[in-house]
Amino acid sequence: MKLPRMIWWTVAAVALGGLVAWQSPAQLTVVAYKAFLVTLAAVGAHLLDRTFFREPTSSDEIARAIVFAAVVVGFTAGL
Repeated sequence: MKLPRMIWWTVAAVALGGLVAWQSPAQLTVVAYKAFLVTLAAVGAHLLDRTFFREPTSSDEIARAIVFAAVVVGFTAGL
């Protein structure tokens, strides 16, 4: 049986979440808030990407990645 893609990253994320819960349960709200920010930033970046690049070509891939990364970093940095 073939394992699903990124299964090891999922296992690592769950293990690290358990470690945070064990070491400092008060930090779980901060972790949840940061996860919310990253998720919201990804949705916003996707909408911005679709606005700027309505019909993207293969040469637009780098520009799209830069826009996406800038939005996510801006959101998570609190800008």
